[in-house]
Amino acid sequence: MPVLAPCGRPKHAADHAKHAILPHSRQRVCAVAILPTEPAMEGDNKELNPNAMTAEQTAALFSQLRRRKVSVVEIETDIEAGAPTNTAGRLNLLTYTAWMLKEAGRGE
Repeated sequence: MPVLAPCGRPKHAADHAKHAILPHSRQRVCAVAILPTEPAMEGDNKELNPNAMTAEQTAALFSQLRRRKVSVVEIETDIEAGAPTNTAGRLNLLTYTAWMLKEAGRGE
């Protein structure tokens, strides 16, 4: 899906049809393509399921979000300490995050 971004004024009246106007603004916008600059995650997994993430996927995602290296060992340590997982041993991103916040509140 294209992303809308501000663009210059059309030079000719015929160009007006090529441009859209945002409904809440009078600023002209045009479509901009976004090209991936790097893979979202390392490894063979093309899609992430936030309801069933491996420790490796979770560590890679948190490393990107926290802007520091989060090791797989840290995630596995949390799982051993009681972080909720499904029967396959995968993490639900929302429940894992809630568990981490609860554990942080315990002052450990």
